[in-house]
Amino acid sequence: MEKKQIHFFGCSYTAGHELPDSYTFPWLNECKSAEDYYKRFTELYSTDFDMDEYKIECKKLAYPAILSSLDNRYNCINHADFGSSVKGEIYKAINLIEKNNTNIDLLVFQIPYFTRELILTNEDKLENHLLGELITQNSHDYSLTRYAESKLVTHSPRHWGFHTQLELLLFDGYLKSKNIPSIFLNMDYFNEEYESTLLEVSVEALRLLDHIEAQRTIGFHFNCDTHVNIANYIKNLVDAKLFP
Repeated sequence: MEKKQIHFFGCSYTAGHELPDSYTFPWLNECKSAEDYYKRFTELYSTDFDMDEYKIECKKLAYPAILSSLDNRYNCINHADFGSSVKGEIYKAINLIEKNNTNIDLLVFQIPYFTRELILTNEDKLENHLLGELITQNSHDYSLTRYAESKLVTHSPRHWGFHTQLELLLFDGYLKSKNIPSIFLNMDYFNEEYESTLLEVSVEALRLLDHIEAQRTIGFHFNCDTHVNIANYIKNLVDAKLFP
């Protein structure tokens, strides 16, 4: 039987950030806090550290890869990336679908942080940013700094929730128009807290943390045991979608 092609989108939770750290970073045990970890991790960008290879190693240990190993009927392709946004992952998914050269039997969309933004830079590059970081890291780019400052001033968390729900509803409708089955996963309590109550309908998203025991790494991602828990839990959802 030909394997079912399952495509995963999301942020660092799905990309498996931190999973191989115990053998990748000899300094890991020296970190006393998440702040210390991220300071050291950010410093890697200024070295010859191969970030692309690191991300590949992370995905080898993440729950989509575990799901593939649990069931040989499934081939799981992980498109998630560190620090991605809802718009950023929707953008990637639509581009993949519109190419019409990839079989997609199921699309699993893990919802990133509401407050991340897909930014078009002055060099016409698309980048994902937390707006607060955009202000501090791009002070040389006046237009992006002013954009971030104005949006932070004018948008409350409730605004983020409302706009994100609209984006997800439109994306859900797009997937249905393409006859692509989907599963939406919410792995973050912040998103749940600020989901909008202004809409009478919403995307049906599984609140995953209500169903699994989530153990965290020093950088507050999920550890290897939690990724195994996620894979085992969502396997039943995937089975029901693909083999009803």
